[in-house]
Amino acid sequence: MSGALIPQLYLDYLRTQQAGAMRCVFYHNREDIISMVALGNHLVRAYQSSLEQIDELPAADLLSLATCYLRQGEAELAERAYRTAAEMAGDDRLRADVFAQWASLLKRQARWAEAADLWQRWLSSGAGGNVLPFIELAKYHEWRTGDLEQAEMWAAWGLHTVESALAHQRLPGQMADLRHRLARLQRKRSGRQQKDEGASGA
Repeated sequence: MSGALIPQLYLDYLRTQQAGAMRCVFYHNREDIISMVALGNHLVRAYQSSLEQIDELPAADLLSLATCYLRQGEAELAERAYRTAAEMAGDDRLRADVFAQWASLLKRQARWAEAADLWQRWLSSGAGGNVLPFIELAKYHEWRTGDLEQAEMWAAWGLHTVESALAHQRLPGQMADLRHRLARLQRKRSGRQQKDEGASGA
């Protein structure tokens, strides 16, 4: 029996006071409880295995497992879960979640170059219209490497991606933010070029 039918069966019981159909509801709930016990046992074994039998878990479960590891302060295990989830993810949305959370961990650890490599890997594996890696790469090169040309390139690429997307696929304020970022980078590059030209002329 579909769980979607349970609310209606319960309302029918309240209306008619006939409890016959409620047997199906009790059976369904009992099966849910049994399934939850089995699922809980499986997840506990997976959590305690330190990913030794990681092939048994799908990418979505590995992503959840990584979150559990982070809450317990097990960043190394979380990263192993992210790495394997990224390899196993079968669709762009799930892959985006994996890369976004994994890169966020690297940023918190100030592992900037590794995070940049991960954002580029995300793009090469198919970002699915997600502009976050473009924005992060633009920020990385603007504030970490000082390579304004690279920063401008990533910002422009991100803006082009947003402008090419359908209206319902754009996040509020995303286009304005990228335009503002790109304009700032262009001003900074222009100012740096003028300063360099002035220094060479002197």
